[in-house]
Amino acid sequence: MTVEAWNIVLSSVTLVLVTGGGIWLKYVVDQQLKSKDSAIGALEAAIKAKDAQIDGLKADSSPAITRAYADMRKHADQMTGDSQRLSEQLSALTQKQLQANNLVVVKQASSEAKGLLRATDILDEFLKPELMKPEARADDPVFRGFVRAYELMLDEAKDRLNAAKSGIRPITET
Repeated sequence: MTVEAWNIVLSSVTLVLVTGGGIWLKYVVDQQLKSKDSAIGALEAAIKAKDAQIDGLKADSSPAITRAYADMRKHADQMTGDSQRLSEQLSALTQKQLQANNLVVVKQASSEAKGLLRATDILDEFLKPELMKPEARADDPVFRGFVRAYELMLDEAKDRLNAAKSGIRPITET
């Protein structure tokens, strides 16, 4: 067989398959449309039955629904009031707790500063007289170490006191 013959055969087969697929697809679509129409009819009947049932319930339960709505509204108003009251209490207690926590931080920073200042006083009292003797030299490493430690302790005490002061401001501002 030649290429032209194969081409004609394949074109014919393709035509037959496309035509057969189209017919089958039309059949499937028609079946789905019929199913949809029957489902719509069944749902319309169910809707009519439910509408009749709703009309009957409206006539019977309108006063009860009105009463239940009024009770629910009263309950919702009461719960809203309770919720707002509890929210205000929680806010007040939270504020008090924050102030108490802040006060603890301030007391701790203050106590640490006092301890550092007491340590510098001890250094002043016991070591400074020995290191300030005329024999003590500025190039002596012990002398330089004492001076540096003394400066660091004073700086740290100042930092702690500043931390305590910064913690006091928010308490007095609130």
